[in-house]
Amino acid sequence: MELTFILTEACNLRCTYCYQPAYPESHMPTAKAISAMEQAIAGGARNLALTFFGGEPLLQKDTLLEILHAARDLQQRHEIPVTAKVSTNGLLLDEPFIDAARRLGLFISLSCDGNETAQNMGRPTAKGSDSAAHVHRALDLLVAKKIPFATYTVITPDNVIHLEESIRTLWEKGARILVTAMDYTATWEPEQRKQLKKQYTRLGKFYREKLGNKEHFHLEPFDSRIAQRTRGSEWKACAPGLRQITVAPDGTLYGCV
Repeated sequence: MELTFILTEACNLRCTYCYQPAYPESHMPTAKAISAMEQAIAGGARNLALTFFGGEPLLQKDTLLEILHAARDLQQRHEIPVTAKVSTNGLLLDEPFIDAARRLGLFISLSCDGNETAQNMGRPTAKGSDSAAHVHRALDLLVAKKIPFATYTVITPDNVIHLEESIRTLWEKGARILVTAMDYTATWEPEQRKQLKKQYTRLGKFYREKLGNKEHFHLEPFDSRIAQRTRGSEWKACAPGLRQITVAPDGTLYGCV
């Protein structure tokens, strides 16, 4: 069972492509998350895959760690596998949290749109200032601490021209699990679609280059598309409400995030 906990709708960034219309100072009580996990197990879940989301979930670090400690206790008591990851913009990422993540088996997904220009144009802070220096500091810290992590990059009509350079920037800084996702809600003009094709072609050359060098890495969307072609029978379809449930701060349940 995949459980996503929206710990808060508050955020310290104001991404230009964000789907949230507002950023209220909401807060999920630890007890609600524990109840959701217990109900999932009581309902027959044979494993739990937890995702901590927001807003910016690290605005609620203490709650996140309390829930994760409870999850590890449930894992031991019920003898079921429990995985956990957090999606963060990195502004509040620090050494104590990374050390706690290592102890508790929390995978970190760092949202970063790539090079300085791409990051700053689409992910300003809540006060309107640039965020690149902050997120690149977080990336450097993750690399230095040698903890498993991924980067998550949103491709928009505005930043698409920087795509290949952005992925190379993240690679050079030490990222080896690099995930990209398109902003499908945006309006893509013909010239921007042409640029997307050009950038994907360049990224494909980068992918082949790293494969040729026998590097160990994961790059989306290439790896998932290859997997779909080669392991189609093993590919699991989305099952919102059955295998996937999202819990809002007030306890409201959704099929997906």
